[in-house]
Amino acid sequence: MIGQVLQGDDVAPEEIFEALNEQDSLIVGSPETCRKKLRVHADLGIDRLMAFHQVGSLKHEDVVRSLRLIGDLIPEFDGWACGVRCEDGAHAEEAAPDR
Repeated sequence: MIGQVLQGDDVAPEEIFEALNEQDSLIVGSPETCRKKLRVHADLGIDRLMAFHQVGSLKHEDVVRSLRLIGDLIPEFDGWACGVRCEDGAHAEEAAPDR
């Protein structure tokens, strides 16, 4: 399916969504749904996010809205790693030394 999109073929948005959602790396939905998915990643120690907002034939306005919404959530995870909130600038290794 991704090959089809890259080749410029028309692929139904539903098909794109289902293919990406099955990979368990798609963070999409309400702010609460996205917050929960981001928390799972943060609890695993993942502290970087590579976002791909231009999927299929999304309008520019929808892409910008998506960027703004995820931008509103990201500060909630600043300093999180391995399920531990790092305070006062501590690094994750200092906050959770056994991990």
